Amino acid sequence: MRALVNIVSGLAALLVAACAAATPSTIIYIPSTDTCPQGTVHLDYDTLFTVGQGADNSNATSIGAVYGLTDRLEIGFDYLTNTTNPILGNAKYKVWNDEQFTVSVGAWLLGDEGTTGANQVYGLASYNSDAGRFALGFAHGSRETLGTDENQLWLSYDKALDAKWWVGADYVSGDSPMGSLNLGVGYAVADNVSMILGYDFYNASGLNDTVTLQV
Repeated sequence: MRALVNIVSGLAALLVAACAAATPSTIIYIPSTDTCPQGTVHLDYDTLFTVGQGADNSNATSIGAVYGLTDRLEIGFDYLTNTTNPILGNAKYKVWNDEQFTVSVGAWLLGDEGTTGANQVYGLASYNSDAGRFALGFAHGSRETLGTDENQLWLSYDKALDAKWWVGADYVSGDSPMGSLNLGVGYAVADNVSMILGYDFYNASGLNDTVTLQV
């Protein structure tokens, strides 16, 4: 269970480097409704550490790449260190987009069921206002990997404070290794590079909190 928590947690932090100065393709843990512009290719890196009483100081590291096939469609893969089945796939399509509302569908964590592959399909809708962006989504994944909480409710909020600073939070329902409340702050180092420092509170009792650094 500990290994699965670290693996899935690290995956959710992928694709955080800003896509051609756009907002991230994830919030802290779950995908956002954004997609990378056509022709954009970038690499990203995430490391995650367990903290709190009884933490074993283990960490998970993931390296990913994403490519914008069109302005509405992106595909990518993730490589996980220290795992038996290290390669996972992902894809996202932006169904609708205007100044206030965006709707996207996608699939991610696509891999071997029971080890690293949660094999989730999801739908997300976001509303953008002066107060920030709010999103609501639903995901369905592999029971073999996620247990009885293979159906999940997703919630998120994020807001750009200025040209450099950004804050975000998201929530995943259930007591699977993905179920959690996640908070983070981001900083744009350059026009096409950002860093996010996040903290994850897991819903299931007995699971240590984690800290993630995403670049």
